[in-house]
Amino acid sequence: MLFDRRCVYKMLTDNGIPVPHHVFCNRGEDEVGLFIPGMAKPGPPWPTSHFEEFEDYIICDKVRINKPFVEKPVSGEDHNVWIYYPRSAGGGIKKLFRKVDNKSSDFFPDENETRKEVRRECAVVSS
Repeated sequence: MLFDRRCVYKMLTDNGIPVPHHVFCNRGEDEVGLFIPGMAKPGPPWPTSHFEEFEDYIICDKVRINKPFVEKPVSGEDHNVWIYYPRSAGGGIKKLFRKVDNKSSDFFPDENETRKEVRRECAVVSS
């Protein structure tokens, strides 16, 4: 259960523990939950989110999140966390990952120009 960030956020909020402003962007888990390596079975099913993307913000299930925002994979074992910056701050994406040698992130200033979209996998997004 602790491998799925959504379950962790739910446990925290159910127990009155503050969490950052966030949305869950779920994709394709309406009937069978996501299987995360290390878990004995797939997590619970999650309804697919309605997702819209704009230059300096996203809307997921009617919740608007302005850039900069942090996008994390659902799996707590996946350390590929991305930070999206607004054009007013120069744009770009900082990609954080598990430390390799002396490096734990890369910044891609032109990524917004070439990709123009947030990752489409299941994710937790917080501002």
